[in-house]
Amino acid sequence: MKHTVVTPENVQLDFEIAGLTTRFVAWLIDFMFMLIAFFVAAWAISVFGIVSQYLAMALVVVAFFLINQGYFVFFELKTGGSTPGKRIMKIRVIQDTGVKITFYNSFLRNIMRFLDSLPLLTMLAPPFMILHVGALVAFFHPLNRRLGDMVAGTVVVRERSFPAPGRIIAEGDKYSTLLEDFRLREKIKRMVTTPEKEAMIEACLRAEEIEFSHRMEIFTRLGRRMRSKLDLPPMEFSSDEKLVRNVTAILLGAQPPSSESA
Repeated sequence: MKHTVVTPENVQLDFEIAGLTTRFVAWLIDFMFMLIAFFVAAWAISVFGIVSQYLAMALVVVAFFLINQGYFVFFELKTGGSTPGKRIMKIRVIQDTGVKITFYNSFLRNIMRFLDSLPLLTMLAPPFMILHVGALVAFFHPLNRRLGDMVAGTVVVRERSFPAPGRIIAEGDKYSTLLEDFRLREKIKRMVTTPEKEAMIEACLRAEEIEFSHRMEIFTRLGRRMRSKLDLPPMEFSSDEKLVRNVTAILLGAQPPSSESA
């Protein structure tokens, strides 16, 4: 099952949708981490000797809410859509447009968990087999989206495996100017977003399959975007495609010739 997105540069990106079983296992892992965090918080509240029992209970409730909601929002924003459980299962949350989720997306999809968690069919299954609203909705949705995903405009996908730099640009064709400039290499890694990186990788890998005029248009758009965004100094690249391939190789971990031979 795939989710296809076309970037502004007219590059088609195909994302593999995460299966429901994989998502459930990721949630179980996250649930264990949240339980640990909650027990640590409850222990800390009791250790610090809150005088009022009611105040202690109120703090426990607040801690439960913050952990239950904040855990997912914190990690999804910090890691670009992954929680520890998702990272272990190699999945992540993105916007349905293919770009990284924002605080708004993450907060909205996670605040909806209370609705997704409402139980269904509790009389027809053992307690550990309770069917929830979110699971039922995701089962019938073509992109496995629960209510929170539909409201927030997000989708859970499998992590994309990136190719080695050598598949992007042939060894003999490497132009070392970018590779030899450490500051420029770090600037490229810092400023190029994940969607831009994925668009360039896709363009490089599929270049031979694309009609020549369309190929020129794609690499011209990508090249201009990189030159403008990175404020690159004048370089004697023979084409925008060559520039894009060199930038992409750096993003995939290409090292200067001296580092590679060391």
